[in-house]
Amino acid sequence: MLLNDAEVSRTQGSRIQQPSTDLISIVTAASNFYYESGGQQSDGGKILVSNHQHPEHPHSLEVISVKHLNDCVVHVCKLSSPTDTFQLAIGDEVELLVDAQQRQLNTCHHTATHLLNAAIRSLFKKVTYQVSSSVTSDQCKLELGLLGKRIQKSDVQLIEDLINRVICSAAPVEVQLLSAAEVLEQNDITMVPGEVYPEQGLRLVNVESPELQLSSKELCCGTHATNTSELSCFCIVNLKQTNRARFAFTAVAGQAAENVLKTAALLRHRVDLLEKQFQTDKLTNATEAELQTIRHNMLHTDIKLPYAFKMDTLERITEMLKRIKDSSRTTLKEFVDVEMRTLLQEKPLDTHPFILHYITSSALVEEIPLQRATKVCQDRPILVISVCDSVVKARCCVPANCITEKFNASAWLQSFADTFNGQIAAPKGQNPQAVCNMKGRRVSNLFEEQLEQAMSKAHAYAKLYL
Repeated sequence: MLLNDAEVSRTQGSRIQQPSTDLISIVTAASNFYYESGGQQSDGGKILVSNHQHPEHPHSLEVISVKHLNDCVVHVCKLSSPTDTFQLAIGDEVELLVDAQQRQLNTCHHTATHLLNAAIRSLFKKVTYQVSSSVTSDQCKLELGLLGKRIQKSDVQLIEDLINRVICSAAPVEVQLLSAAEVLEQNDITMVPGEVYPEQGLRLVNVESPELQLSSKELCCGTHATNTSELSCFCIVNLKQTNRARFAFTAVAGQAAENVLKTAALLRHRVDLLEKQFQTDKLTNATEAELQTIRHNMLHTDIKLPYAFKMDTLERITEMLKRIKDSSRTTLKEFVDVEMRTLLQEKPLDTHPFILHYITSSALVEEIPLQRATKVCQDRPILVISVCDSVVKARCCVPANCITEKFNASAWLQSFADTFNGQIAAPKGQNPQAVCNMKGRRVSNLFEEQLEQAMSKAHAYAKLYL
């Protein structure tokens, strides 16, 4: 046993001073926990320790991670609510309880990763190679090299459709143990480039669906479903092109996918109602504000939605907002004011000492007066960003009572501008510590990633120095 990385032969609950930070690592003679390996997160669960005074109420240790070290399965547990009755010594018997729901989600997502890999190869008949994969109870990620093919929204729908048909076909997921020599006899097994495999005990996970022309054969040590029907459904929630010939997919399956589809159905219903209001000439400023809020949340929060649905819905909302502008229902001033007023209502001063915001409505207009956005927020430091016609701009204002040597408009804006190699300067005749602008910089198709990185740096700078 290890208590906070120190080897011990015995521990007692009453000796633990800070249970919120204390960790105990336990090695058992055998374990039913899956340890982190092959890109899959470890199981969670509990270890029950005997309670000598009240045997019917064993002490419960929360297993937060499981590792494989020196041929031992190490259960890392978080200690909480220590009592005098909690004692554990080498040789004691314990009961291991795996979190069945987390295991099931991990299992679904790992099998889904294999199906995703196979579906891409089956549909596009291009040279592919796996770069990396990650499997958790929340989602699965797969990054692939794909030569001679650029993945579009319509391709995502084809991939989802094929995988969901394989799921509905209830194809068995078979596992075989092979030697390296037996693996080399087959030419259709997917392996990770650069991975070193042992000579014996290679685990081949195989899913065959001849009627759908899909074959998945991968060497894998992870947990898997026994039948594709256990996945229930599958959807891709994000797609990024990481370089010229690499694509990173994020997907969900099983209960996680069902939850995503329910969220999408609710959002589709709400956007349908808003579009109906627009078509029947019942549009109000509240409707426009709600469209702006939905668009902002879809772009800048962790909400999971089917990728194709998300792209289509963003296009619908953007088109409605553009038509609002074209029909002169609102002015440019109102576009900015509505968004900023909504933002300030959501972020009161007592919980948000500074404002860092990308003006999403800026993409709908030819020019955005950033000074109008900063004027509505004079009680705290504010940094706002806009992008018009693929040109990004930013403006920063800091009230006099917040200015210090480390924190001022010039320094804060510079922490943002560095990502874009942007030039900053104060408006003519104004104090650069109080107000500063970033000159327009043309952005590439990686703007979203650059924006996220720049805003993260600016947020960290304000948290550190304000």
